[in-house]
Amino acid sequence: MQQKLNSIRERYNLNIVQLKEYIQYMESLSLSMIGTRTECGEMSHTFETNQTIDNINSNFIQIQSEIQAKLDQLKAETESITVKQDDYLELNALKKTQDGEIISYLENEIYNGILDHDRLFSSAMCTLEFLCITKGESVDGDRFIFLYSQPEYVHHLVDLAVVSMKKRRSIEIQQSIDNVNNALKVLDFLNPNNRLSIYKQCFIQLMAYFDSCVFELIQVHMEFSFFQWLKAFENKTIKSHELAQYDSFDEFKSSFIRKILKECYVKDLLGILKKKNETIFFRNGNDVYAHIMEGIRRRNVHIHHDGKADELYLNEYNLYSASLGDYLPISKSYLDDIFEVTEHVINSITTEIS
Repeated sequence: MQQKLNSIRERYNLNIVQLKEYIQYMESLSLSMIGTRTECGEMSHTFETNQTIDNINSNFIQIQSEIQAKLDQLKAETESITVKQDDYLELNALKKTQDGEIISYLENEIYNGILDHDRLFSSAMCTLEFLCITKGESVDGDRFIFLYSQPEYVHHLVDLAVVSMKKRRSIEIQQSIDNVNNALKVLDFLNPNNRLSIYKQCFIQLMAYFDSCVFELIQVHMEFSFFQWLKAFENKTIKSHELAQYDSFDEFKSSFIRKILKECYVKDLLGILKKKNETIFFRNGNDVYAHIMEGIRRRNVHIHHDGKADELYLNEYNLYSASLGDYLPISKSYLDDIFEVTEHVINSITTEIS
């Protein structure tokens, strides 16, 4: 019997290890994706002191608010930037000309912090004077000489350079908006209140593994101590013609055990286990029976009621003082606790029940 019990527990433990590895992988991937999307500098300050999943979870609302505020700021900035279509077409036309060289030079000056129009104009004229001296006798030198003689047109080139930088900034802002939007989406997978969070999905899967393992362990116990365990269940009437269809008592026993267990929920089996040996729910001196039952109720709420507390949850094991209709979040810390108590109960059923 013990070999069968150990085999079931080992399979359960393997499932749990894989589930924990999946959570760690998704957390690491999410953290990496958030970092990649914010390393451009738009949100890097937010994550300098929040580089771990635990920090993100404990400061989730604050981080989400900061990202949203930056997103709103970027949207407002891009809305304030206007570029006329005619200016944009002229910029494209001049791109590969000597005029375009001057515009590129002015863009670099703007990038380096020179924003005053007159300073930009003076810088452009100085550069043109230098080009006239160094390239004036070359094939394309005539154009530089012409530009130097047309200060009003150079003023226009300054304006076009400003327009070009506005356009470039608009593109950069839009890329930042996309990055910050994606960061918000990725961050939401770690949100305990998100119905698609990785913690909720893993919680539901964990409780499914737990249910299945409890049933399997009880079935093995009943197969080896049939009459002792039979007393724990409600009386069942067995008709003679039903018995007659079996070729042996072992065949009848296996079928009857399956029938009994099919009519039970996991909460019923846990109640039987508590009556049989309540110490299996003692962990570090604390009784975790109510914690396990709350987890079962919470799982049912998430499956059948969109995660919102119903009357059944409120009437039994409402350990977190929820009100009717409250969403029951699945946080990382809550999931970690459920991992520990379910693992303890499975180990106890395997080794301490006879």
